[in-house]
Amino acid sequence: MKYFKYFIIILAAFIFVVLYYQGATKHAETLNTNYRLHDQGAYLYYAQQLHDTHYQYTGRRNRHPLYPGILSFFYKTGMSLDDYFVRGKQLNIIFSIFFLAAIFIVFYKFFRRHTAINLFFITAFTVFIFKAPYFQCELLYYFLAFFTFLLILKMFTAPTWYYAVLTGVFTGLTYLTKASVMPALGLLAIWLTAKEALKLLSRIKNRVVQPVDIKSLLLPFVSIALVVITFLIVVYPYISTSKRIFGKYFYNVNSTFYMWYDSREEMKSGTRAHGDREGWPDMAPEMIPSPKKYFQEHSIGQVFNRVWTGAVTSLKANKHAYGYFWYLFYYLIYFLLLVLINLKKSVELAKEHIFLFLFLISYFGVYFGLNAWWNYLGPSVRHILAIFLPFMFIVNYIVTLLPEKTLNIWRYQVSFEKVFNVFISIMLIYDIYTILTFRLITIMAGD
Repeated sequence: MKYFKYFIIILAAFIFVVLYYQGATKHAETLNTNYRLHDQGAYLYYAQQLHDTHYQYTGRRNRHPLYPGILSFFYKTGMSLDDYFVRGKQLNIIFSIFFLAAIFIVFYKFFRRHTAINLFFITAFTVFIFKAPYFQCELLYYFLAFFTFLLILKMFTAPTWYYAVLTGVFTGLTYLTKASVMPALGLLAIWLTAKEALKLLSRIKNRVVQPVDIKSLLLPFVSIALVVITFLIVVYPYISTSKRIFGKYFYNVNSTFYMWYDSREEMKSGTRAHGDREGWPDMAPEMIPSPKKYFQEHSIGQVFNRVWTGAVTSLKANKHAYGYFWYLFYYLIYFLLLVLINLKKSVELAKEHIFLFLFLISYFGVYFGLNAWWNYLGPSVRHILAIFLPFMFIVNYIVTLLPEKTLNIWRYQVSFEKVFNVFISIMLIYDIYTILTFRLITIMAGD
């Protein structure tokens, strides 16, 4: 019986890998056939240059080096870009399977079996299978950003030195994939410092009743410092080059310039046309976009309109994307319903972990707001998908902390969670079938 169970698990894993690999490969061969689309050519060129210059190529500060650095090891001198494109897509599909294996382990550790399986298949077949056949860094970024998020959560409950070092390392690797991790690092520093500062003041105030242990008081602050120091150590070779060539340590053309334009036309005729990818743009200082310049030149109404328009654009783009949108919607409704049913317990949890709660609200709020701000320039879903895994994880994890609710169905009491999971599984069976037979050969997924 024991061996039969293992056989079934191995067989299920094999079937999944075959279906996933064939589906992703079909998309790569039928739809994603032009490396000049969706920034893929830029990543190809970056990886090729790293290989050919023996890793002396500094990049153009629009894309970060970790993903092209990894892919550069699979480039052979003289290989055509077409052949390299095919190899890169195959490698990305293989990498994505290993990412999914690690993600499944996380789901299986924290959630009941049915919940974990549903979350895994939603992740695999409505997001990863569509992004895997592209020569892009997105899946590496989603994977690293998710584990960074998990480590940040751990820092709020156990701010020890080893979790701090791990958090700094993963945050650094995520930054070397995409600069978008910086808000998460900033929010961690703000809310964790606030939490420990309040705890410190409280313990000092009550020092007569309870002796103050200096070591235990300082350890959380040391851990926060360790996160930042480790992060800086990991990224220093890259940011020091940015400072030397481009004038700023955290120079990135998207966050430094492009997000402060009102249109892509302005962007192309602005700093981009004046050499922002070779060095600091050759423009008069008053012409260079910046947050200060933007808010000086725009009214509150214009700023609100940009965020509102970008948010609507983002929601529409996600709704018409590969298929994950309705799962996000249903899980949100499921989460809100259980929170309202268990309102007293939910409020107690929020009060008990108030700074973690504030971090989560600001984390999802900031990333959604930044995505809306960027999507004002045009619809895209690959940026907002960075918070897909954190969202799916946290709403389900909070549900596990709430009292279990049951429903009366035909004189039987059934767990609300089981009913919801059956509903999701039925949706998945239909969606996976349509994805493998139709969507994967009709929907481009590069943006």
